[in-house]
Amino acid sequence: MKTVSIICPVYNSEDYLSQLIKSIIDQSYPNFECIFVDDASTDKSCEIINSIVDKRFILEQNESNQGAQVCRKRGFESCHGEYVVFIDSDDYLDVNYLKNLLLKLEQDQSEIVMCNYEVINQNNKLLRKNNEVTPIPKNQFPLYAKTHKEVIMSKPAFWNKMFTHTFLLKYLSFPNVTVAQDLSIVPLLLSKAKISYVDEVLYYYRVIDKSISNTYDRRLLDIHKSFLHLKSLKKEYYFELEFMAIGHYFYQMSKALFIKDKDLRLSVYCELMHNLKCEFQSFKKNPYYKKRLDYRVYIFILSQKIIFSNPIIHSLVSSITRIKIINKWIRKSDK
Repeated sequence: MKTVSIICPVYNSEDYLSQLIKSIIDQSYPNFECIFVDDASTDKSCEIINSIVDKRFILEQNESNQGAQVCRKRGFESCHGEYVVFIDSDDYLDVNYLKNLLLKLEQDQSEIVMCNYEVINQNNKLLRKNNEVTPIPKNQFPLYAKTHKEVIMSKPAFWNKMFTHTFLLKYLSFPNVTVAQDLSIVPLLLSKAKISYVDEVLYYYRVIDKSISNTYDRRLLDIHKSFLHLKSLKKEYYFELEFMAIGHYFYQMSKALFIKDKDLRLSVYCELMHNLKCEFQSFKKNPYYKKRLDYRVYIFILSQKIIFSNPIIHSLVSSITRIKIINKWIRKSDK
């Protein structure tokens, strides 16, 4: 029986870690190793992990906070499984997450398999089902990106995917970015792999409300670093990469609305727009963009510089965004 390596960065996750651990212990596929990499947590996360009486669980600890990307890299360098999954410490797994993904990989002899997921809140209440993780019809899998370019635009997350270890050894890297970390890696992996799909909800992704006005700053500009890391895709997947950039750059602009300092807010907006136009000068002519009325409305609103500079208009638009209109749309682009 082959081993699956579960790699999970941890930072101050005491509120949700027990639920995740239980979902791992309850997996219908028992042959796994779970490597938690704690990123210098200041809560009881390490105590919770150390209380597990199960040799399949391993805890590694960073002496200082270095970010999820460094944790994933450390965990990957330590893992031994033939298959690998990367999960987040505040989420949890369906009981058949490992088994069904592994079976599909072996059945199709693929290198990557992806699944559906549901979005939940702090209290495990369902916020949204997501059965649209890829723009490709389900009956066309397994496939390669070279013949189905749109697969590059699939959900750019690690956690709803399983990989073969040998494939990751050949193609995986961990760029130093702080925003959209998965985005900087996953499309590159999709471009190289034979890809399968399991049409089942196997992962539960948790949205945690935070004080967003205190969270966002110039780090939003790091989205540019993520796309620079994808530059090798530009020649073969130009329109696909451009469409992804439209969504993600403007998503960062929507976050910039919540920066309290007016000068900083406007500066971040202007730099994001400048960086997008430098990479994709004619993005409004993108064939995928032209088919999406929701994108066009959303981007028309966020393209108006005045909503970032005029206090009255900014207050109105950010309130609408916070309550329902844009926020409902941008959740589709998150994480």
